[in-house]
Amino acid sequence: MQDKKIAALIQKAQKAVVIALNKWDSSALPGGSDSELLARHVAGLREKMFFLDHGPVTALSARTGANVSRLFAVIERVRQHARRRITTGELNRLLRSIIERQPPPYHGNRQFKLLYATQLAAADPRPFEPPEFLLFVNDPQLLRKSYLTFCRHGCEKALDFPGP
Repeated sequence: MQDKKIAALIQKAQKAVVIALNKWDSSALPGGSDSELLARHVAGLREKMFFLDHGPVTALSARTGANVSRLFAVIERVRQHARRRITTGELNRLLRSIIERQPPPYHGNRQFKLLYATQLAAADPRPFEPPEFLLFVNDPQLLRKSYLTFCRHGCEKALDFPGP
């Protein structure tokens, strides 16, 4: 339960995340491969913490040191992706394709329209700061939070942003 509360705080703060499954050395079960067991654990974790589905998962053992170096490699990959710049053209093509596949809902007789989007440059870039985008739209009131979240998830998947 505590893990879910911490995960919710991470998601609310829009911070990068890496999920580490510790004590992997004591998780081996007879009759199944480690990869099958890991897949089941990850599936269960993704089901419980569906709102952190963008965070990469790594299994390790702090006691034996197994896969600890892999954890640091994953952290570095998340850091590199958080600093990545997306061109305005690429971002606009991506958002338009997401919007075309699933158009925003109408509110009365009006509908949200994206004019264009661009990535903001951080004035004081921090290592794990999530990328920020500025959207120019017809009416900000028409962009519902749920639809913005839908677009954000589409961008994360298409751009392979692990963690943020």
